[in-house]
Amino acid sequence: MRVLLLNPPITVYEGGTNPRIFMPLGLLYIAAHLEKEGHEVRVFDALLNAKLSNAEKKGRYHFGESWDSIRGAIDRYRPEAIGITSMFSSQSPNTKKTAQIAKNVDKNIITIVGGAHPSAYPEDMLHDHNIDFVVMGEGELTMPKLLSAVNTKESIRNIHGICYTTGEEVIKNAVPDRIDYLDEISLPAYHLYDMERYFYLQTHGFCARPISYGGREVSIITSRGCPYNCVFCSIHTVMGKKWRAHSSNYVLRHIEYLTERYKVDTVHIEDDNFALDRKRFIDIIDGLSQKRSLVKWDPTNGLRADTLDEETILKAVRAGCQYIIIAVESGVQRVLDEVIDKRLKLEKVREIAHICKKLDIELYAYYVIGF
Repeated sequence: MRVLLLNPPITVYEGGTNPRIFMPLGLLYIAAHLEKEGHEVRVFDALLNAKLSNAEKKGRYHFGESWDSIRGAIDRYRPEAIGITSMFSSQSPNTKKTAQIAKNVDKNIITIVGGAHPSAYPEDMLHDHNIDFVVMGEGELTMPKLLSAVNTKESIRNIHGICYTTGEEVIKNAVPDRIDYLDEISLPAYHLYDMERYFYLQTHGFCARPISYGGREVSIITSRGCPYNCVFCSIHTVMGKKWRAHSSNYVLRHIEYLTERYKVDTVHIEDDNFALDRKRFIDIIDGLSQKRSLVKWDPTNGLRADTLDEETILKAVRAGCQYIIIAVESGVQRVLDEVIDKRLKLEKVREIAHICKKLDIELYAYYVIGF
């Protein structure tokens, strides 16, 4: 099948931060698996033109390709199926608008949405008659199964992790299958993405992360899931509670591929629990230390303070780590224990802060304001 995977434009609200451009990793992972199954795949990232224009409502701005441009791209490619990502609830109207445009181009285009918001609230997406299917959770294995069934007109009742409607009824199949052995996953289909345009934008005011130390930066995810219960987090909806990880060898090969093929100089590690397995964590940073061209990296999504000590921090910095971020959430132990269920002792946070101060290492912390 001809498949178009699309990252929609976003709405920017007045008074907010400068829009950032993130590489749509989820789409690129799915693209790699669809190509492996013989599908003809294209990836269209509406954010890569980085244009900001007035929106219909006061105080809102449209960032990315115009709706007419998106309509033109769909019309030129004429996909048989379109997959649209929807990461944030506040941006879900743009996902729905993209599906509407696809159906206006050709009502026979199969429209599929996935990402964090549809995984958490599939009914919201399926109440829109322009959306045919929701893929919940990880899509690398589910999307090929769904497209194969649609293409051959087989039953979709037994495909885990999809939602759809029959008349007015929303059908939610069994919960998504989790991919236990992550090394079976192909590397993202970087060759389908305009990497040079992405690098250019990262150095011209649209860097995905506010702390930047390189010129050719990418984000990677080396593990999925989280065994903890922080009340504010949506990770369980998308990735589940079971923590699963790529092997250290896979991670090192991935980073080596990025540095050699695309001359990447900085890697943002977006894991929720990068250091959860101490041996794996040390194996990765030891492997990075042995590389002739040391790549810069950072634990962008934060680390748990109780997975760190002076030895691991020192090793990480010698292996190219630019700074440490710890996810504290609250400076009140009662809030951590009784409200957030963080299972973290503030004594450990203070200990890590003292170590970073002693070693003269940049330290940042994440907090959730309002608890």
